[in-house]
Amino acid sequence: MLWYITFVFIAVVIFASPRHFEMHFSLLLQYTLHLCCNIRVSSRLQYALLIAAVICASHPGFDIWLYCLLKIILLLFAALVTSVKTLYNSLSAVRVVCNLYVLNMYLICTMSAVADHQDGRHVKKHFTYRRKSMSTVTFVGAGSFGTALSTIVAAKGCRVNIFDIDEAHLKRMEDAMENVDYLPGVKLSGDYHFYTDNEAALKDADIIVFSIPAQHFRSALKAALPFIKKDALAMNIAKGIEQKTLMRMSEVAEEVGFDMNRYACISGPSHAEEVGIGVPTAVSISSRDPRTARSLSDLFATNRFRIYTNDDMLGMELAGSVKNVMAVGSGIIDGMGFGDNTRAAMMTRGIAEMTRLGMAMGAKFETFAGLSGVGDMIVTCTSMHSRNFRCGRLIGQGMDPEEARKSIGMVVEGMFTAEAAYELSKKAGVEMPITEAIYNVIRGEMKVEDALETLMGRPRKQEYKK
Repeated sequence: MLWYITFVFIAVVIFASPRHFEMHFSLLLQYTLHLCCNIRVSSRLQYALLIAAVICASHPGFDIWLYCLLKIILLLFAALVTSVKTLYNSLSAVRVVCNLYVLNMYLICTMSAVADHQDGRHVKKHFTYRRKSMSTVTFVGAGSFGTALSTIVAAKGCRVNIFDIDEAHLKRMEDAMENVDYLPGVKLSGDYHFYTDNEAALKDADIIVFSIPAQHFRSALKAALPFIKKDALAMNIAKGIEQKTLMRMSEVAEEVGFDMNRYACISGPSHAEEVGIGVPTAVSISSRDPRTARSLSDLFATNRFRIYTNDDMLGMELAGSVKNVMAVGSGIIDGMGFGDNTRAAMMTRGIAEMTRLGMAMGAKFETFAGLSGVGDMIVTCTSMHSRNFRCGRLIGQGMDPEEARKSIGMVVEGMFTAEAAYELSKKAGVEMPITEAIYNVIRGEMKVEDALETLMGRPRKQEYKK
């Protein structure tokens, strides 16, 4: 009788305490198998097993050691119920098979728990999406791409906190359940909460996604750091180089004092407008600790949003930053009325430039031929979804660069990164003529026609140095 009471009890606990859903569901499945096998053991052992399950699954201090303790108890119990006598004297071959299956399942669960601990993937370290119901994801900044990513985790059952300093913007989002300012047409459904208070948005967050312009990342991280849990993971989606320091975003994070083993960046061809409506997309994610990259990949990956891991964060950050500058140049070409030949030439030579810079700084060649290099270059330099492309197009049509930037209505990263990329090329001793020309146009020192003539009139040379 107690087995049936236990079955009902754990079934109720699953819904009453969703924080450890995977654990509870595993127990429910195991008890169900025991019921199917009609196993009879002493009442004392049944009570002890139930108490251990409840304590380990519901205790606020739950961690891997309590989990392992429970699995060891279950393993000993399984060995008892699948004793030699049961195996050899059972009249039912089906029962023998079921008992062996139960024992095997306990062995697998125990080894999985130990492996998870060795790999660092438990609740107080690098959790994976298998524990999805415990996840609270806070987005710092209510822009377009952050909003698009939020729809992924919201659909997976996560609590989503959106923090922004613009109270009116957040109010419009909350009222419409849609980012009407930056991502219109993508409805928000799920467990969404909106905050203008840093502490309230961050204190319980398991994942923090910084979805703000690159030039504001330092101040945002400094403001957030006091409220971030020590075991929380952070992911940055900004693509840019800090102007004054010429630092990449990961370098900024490290200087501010964030644990870089819990930090990751994501990059690749991914327009927010398309991610938000489920258009198939592939991106790359990088972290110093591969467990962090895997955990975040597990959380955000879907059958429409594929994530590759990449151990070259330096290359990913440089490629993601410089391609924005090239997108401004591609827009200028389109605005001037030139065709596919001109754009293809600029994109190809632009890839060569950012690859030279990356290789000089220690990045891997393969990264620039991948999603965060060629992939992001293609999508950013050819689409009207791209703010950098649209801004460049206005400049090519004759609009003042500063007026063009303001008219876009959102941050145009390439307009700021152009200066940083130019300065970085000089510091690294790398020739980047397209970047330099775009930078001179942006700051008003060169007309677009003159920039084109300068680039086309450069001395002829071997395409690639041997």
